[in-house]
Amino acid sequence: MGIALIVDVESDWGRDSLRGVHEALPRLVALLERFGARATFFVVGELAGEVAETLSGGPHEVGSHGLTHRALDRVTRDEARFELVESRRRLEAAGFAVEGFRAPFLRRPAGLSAMLSEAGYAYDASLGALGPSLSNPATLRGGVLPFNLTWLRLLDPLGARLVPREARAFSLHLHELVAGDAGWRDLPAPLRRLHGRGAGARAWSLVGHVVSAFGPRLVPCREVPWSATSSSAPARRA
Repeated sequence: MGIALIVDVESDWGRDSLRGVHEALPRLVALLERFGARATFFVVGELAGEVAETLSGGPHEVGSHGLTHRALDRVTRDEARFELVESRRRLEAAGFAVEGFRAPFLRRPAGLSAMLSEAGYAYDASLGALGPSLSNPATLRGGVLPFNLTWLRLLDPLGARLVPREARAFSLHLHELVAGDAGWRDLPAPLRRLHGRGAGARAWSLVGHVVSAFGPRLVPCREVPWSATSSSAPARRA
């Protein structure tokens, strides 16, 4: 079974900076190409034009990460619908075939599945939307913590040793790969520490370890069993 490689593409820590998009994205695409790995890049719709040149025509999948990266459980239902419809429209206008959605902050409002189906999405890759076969999508070796770059960084130098032998998904944010001020300087102290620990060069080392370990087994979300947007529809399989 393939391992879903998930990359959230948004501004740096919710600020105006786009160093993750401009600096880390091209380098990450080159790294994936080197090891035959592919990913789903869940892109904020407002950034469609920023990623078009790098991701168009490649082997990777592009999905929606909302239009503005607002938490959908903090907006009205009409606003949530607009985020879903307009983000998909902008991404498709940029040349991408959009099937999947991943909720900003992984926060799913009531009725999201129905709204996604109405907006034309085929699957939902948000936390809590995994089908029965992926009820435990991926944890670090020997524990229950999620298998993602954030936890590998926070647990460094043990992080690389905790990469599981088998996994179903691995996720990261582009801005984790940027050292120094990546739009986070004015964040609350806990978030500054979260960004600073292992960001930049060490984060690249950890991602390189994961990509080299799994290689071509890293695939877009559309190629693994995933929850459909409607409870009446079967899970999609590669």
